[in-house]
Formats: sequence, structure tokens, C-alpha cells
Amino acid sequence: MEHQFQLLELTVVFLSALVCGLIFQRLRQPPLVGYIIAGILLGPSAFELVSNMDAIRFLAELGAMLLMFVVGMELSLRGFRRVYKLTLSIVALQIAFGLVITFGLGWFFDWSTARSIVLGFAFAISSTAVGVNMLEEVGELRGSVGRLAVGILIAQDLAVIPMLVIIGGLGKQEGADPWVVFRVLAAVGFLVWFVYAMSRRKRISLPFEAVLEEGKGVTALAALTLCFLFATVSGLLGVTVAFGAFIAGLLIGNSQQRHKFIVATLPVRDILLMIFFLSIGLLIDVRFLLANALVLIPLVLLVLTLKTVGNLLIMHGLGQPWIRSIRVATVLPQIGEFSFILGATGLTTGAIGLEGYRLLVTVIALSLIASPLWLESARHLSNARWLIVLAELILRTPGRLLTWGRNEIEARTRKVDKEPQAAGGVAVDPDQADIPQTEIELTSQDIAAETGDGKDEETNPIEYRPSDGSDTSGGGSRE
Repeated sequence: MEHQFQLLELTVVFLSALVCGLIFQRLRQPPLVGYIIAGILLGPSAFELVSNMDAIRFLAELGAMLLMFVVGMELSLRGFRRVYKLTLSIVALQIAFGLVITFGLGWFFDWSTARSIVLGFAFAISSTAVGVNMLEEVGELRGSVGRLAVGILIAQDLAVIPMLVIIGGLGKQEGADPWVVFRVLAAVGFLVWFVYAMSRRKRISLPFEAVLEEGKGVTALAALTLCFLFATVSGLLGVTVAFGAFIAGLLIGNSQQRHKFIVATLPVRDILLMIFFLSIGLLIDVRFLLANALVLIPLVLLVLTLKTVGNLLIMHGLGQPWIRSIRVATVLPQIGEFSFILGATGLTTGAIGLEGYRLLVTVIALSLIASPLWLESARHLSNARWLIVLAELILRTPGRLLTWGRNEIEARTRKVDKEPQAAGGVAVDPDQADIPQTEIELTSQDIAAETGDGKDEETNPIEYRPSDGSDTSGGGSRE
């Protein structure tokens, strides 16, 4: 009877995930949001159909490790190399922006340095899965907006690995442990060298290519074995299992057998990602959510607003047109799925407490759920040309006034020096009577850049292959 009950429990879990995923897909929303909702409903704070918290945390850690493996496997380093300067600059400023906010809040609320770092890192990351899905829904995945947004998401995914290593070195210890510092620097240095080396050479050939050709049924098993092998070695070296899984994914993703591995692991990947997001929903405490709704809802809105405005100013400050900056910023306001992993790592090392982790998980989940609605509302505003004009006036008027004032002073000074003097007054030279005006010239290139109509020369940073197996590599993204 006990085994029958466990089978019934497992059946209810998969059925709930399927129903919620189909409902959200029908509503043209990311299915992963449905998986989170299913986890909330099945969790200890709702219907209590799944109550073993140790098993839930193990599934979450396993899903996080495999998620990093999938990210590495689908990443094309040679394609990303073409846009890395812009996207890495944007992500560096996003991380700095997040840390400034959390350290400011930490100073006000007396947080520890470790807690501020964990929350700042989590704040900076956006959701690749949700962002790509929203770009597909609005038809901008293959355009300049999609290429820039996906390039930023890829750069964020790469930045997660150093973040995990840094957070793994944090904790309750006072001062910096030299071994921890060396371990962090060594892991980050190895990642930078590995990415650089793999991006500059042709695709490698894995030693077991002949085995894969003879027995196609073991391809998925070979990929997962490589993932667990690298993750185990990484864990034994004291880094983090996600680091090793990501390196294994990069190795496969930049091999000649890449396509075979991706196709073979698609069914397994989708199930494991469902388990990951379902486990996140299981960790959400509904009673905590309802008791703190008046705090959580404004907090989520504040997060969405700050990330949208921050991303907008960062991208425009780095030379992107206003409209493109607005459209990309409204795709990246949510806190991403990798922030769950950062938070869990922070909880394990003691950088954040259980209450802080519960708050972080709840805010991340609510931001993922709200981001499609946020995008729809923001797109209506971004299509209003008067907002672009108003923003231009606000940001450029002070400079134009200073320029006009300087020209005015110089013109009057030249007139006083050149005009003939007459007794009893000043005689005005008619040749110098005109007051110079500041001329503002708007070229057709400027208009094309602002409206997004000009030709975009950006290139594809990544090859995207959806779960149905169809090839959309011309668009340049991934899930």
C-alpha cells in the first residue's frame, strides 16, 4: 500500500504540472510559470501532497545543476564572441547597479556584507527562459531587439558561475580565508581561459564519437554521465557542482557532436527543467505570501521598475537607440531562475538566513509570474512617441540650454568689439545685427536608429533550438 501511495503521489505531481503548463501555454505564457504554480498548490503550505522537504531540496539542487549543464551545451561561444564587448559591459553595469542598491539597503537595514552580495547578484540576473519566450510571443526574437536581449542573457548566464563561486566562499567566517580567495580566483580564471580558448578554435571532436555513431540510444546517457562526472570533480575540488556541470555543457556544446547531444537530451532536459521549477514552487510558503502580501506586492513592483529603468539607462548610455533600449529593458525586468540557485547557495553557506531565502524565493517567483503582464503594459507605453520625445527633452535640454547660452554670450561679445562707437550712444553695424542661433540637425540615420528601421549589423550570439526540435538558428537565441 505504501508503494501504491507513492506512485499515486508521483502521478498527481506530473498530472498537476502538465495541466498547469498547458493552461499557461494556452494563455501564451511560459509553461515554467505553470510549473511554479503547480508546485505552490502541491506544496506543504497548500494541499500538502508533497511534504518531504529534503527530497524537494535535493530535486531543486539536481535541477539547478542540470540547468547549468543545458545552458553550457546550448551556448555557441564563437557566435557570442562577436557581441561579447557590448553585452559583457551591460552585464557588468547591471551587477554594479544591483550591488549599489542592495548595499544601500544593507546600510539602512544593517545587513551583513555577505547578504548584500547575494541579494545584489540575484537582483542583477534576468530569466533566460521567460525572456526568450516573451521575445518569441511579440515576434522580436530574430530582430535587433532579440539579438541584443539574448546576448545580454547569455552574458548573465556566464556571470552566474563566478557568482556561485564567490557566494560559495562567503559565509559566517570573519575575514577572508586565503584558500577560499585562491579557489575563487582559480575557478574564475579557468572559466575565462576555457571560454577564450574554445571560442578561438574549431569545434572539437569527442573521443567517444564512434560509440555514439554505433549506439544512438546511449547518447543522452553519455551526456548526463559527462555532466555528473565533471560536477563530481568540481564538488570534490571545493568549488560548486554547478561549475563542473557548466564546463561539461560548454565542452559538449562546442564539439562536432553538439547537435546529436542536444536532440538526444531534449526529452530528458524538459522533464528535469519541469522538476526544477516545480521544486521552486514547492519551496514557496503560501502562508508567508498571504501574511506579507502588502509588503511583497510593492516590493515586486519596485524590483520590476528599478530593473527596467536601470537597464534602460545602461543600454542607452552605451549607445543603444531609445526605442531598442526600452524594448529590451521591458523584456529583462524579472529576477531569473539562476537567482534561485544563488539564493540556495547563499543559504547553504550561511550568507543569508532562512527568512531571507523565503523572501527571495517568493519575490523571484512573483516577478517571473508578473513579467509577461509587465511587458504588455510597458509595450503600450513604449509605443507612445510622446514618451520618447519627453525623455529626449529631459535629458538633452540642459545641454542645449548651456550651448545656446554660450553662443549667445560669444555673439554679443563679438558685436560689442566690432560695432562702431558714436557720441551720445552706440551705433549698430547692420552686418552684425543678426544673433547667431543654435541649429539642431536630425539626420535620416538618427531617425532610423531611434525607430529601429535602420539596418542592424549585429550578429547572432547563440544558436537556439526549441524543445520541439525545430531549428531556428537564424534567429539566434536559446531557451
